[in-house]
Amino acid sequence: MKRLFALLLTLSLVILPSTLVFANEKAENDSIYAEAPLVFQSNEKAYTHGSGGTAYIGYMSSKHLNWRITSSKGIVILFSGTVEIRNSKNMLVASYPISGGGSSTISGQIDVKYLKKGDYKAILKGTSTTGGGVLVVKSGLVQMFTI
Repeated sequence: MKRLFALLLTLSLVILPSTLVFANEKAENDSIYAEAPLVFQSNEKAYTHGSGGTAYIGYMSSKHLNWRITSSKGIVILFSGTVEIRNSKNMLVASYPISGGGSSTISGQIDVKYLKKGDYKAILKGTSTTGGGVLVVKSGLVQMFTI
C-alpha cells in the first residue's frame, strides 16, 4: 500500500505541471510551495484560503479535531499529510497520518480524548494532487486548543 501510494504521488508530481498552492495566492519564484505561518489564538476554527482551495482544522468540544481540504481546482486525486499535536512547551505529543482522495473535499476527525488537561496546538500539513495541479499546506495550519 505504501509503495502504491508513493508511486501515485510521484507520478502525479511528474505529470502535473501546474503550480497551484494552498494557503498563499502568490507562489514564490514559480515554486509549488508557499509559506503560510498562520496561528490562531482561540478555540475557534482555523482555516486558510488560497488560489488552490481551502485548508481547515478545528477543535470540537467533544475532544475531537476536524480537518478538511477543499480544492477549487477539481477533484483531489490523492491527499497525504499529518496532524501533529504539540503541548504548551512545543513538544510533540502525537502525530497522525491523514490521507484521502476521490472528491473535491477531503476530511476527517481525530480523537484527542486521551490528552491531559492543558494547552495544545494542532498543526495540519500536507500535499494533494488534482487534475489542475499540486496543492500544498507547507508550513502548517495551526489551531490552538485547551482541554
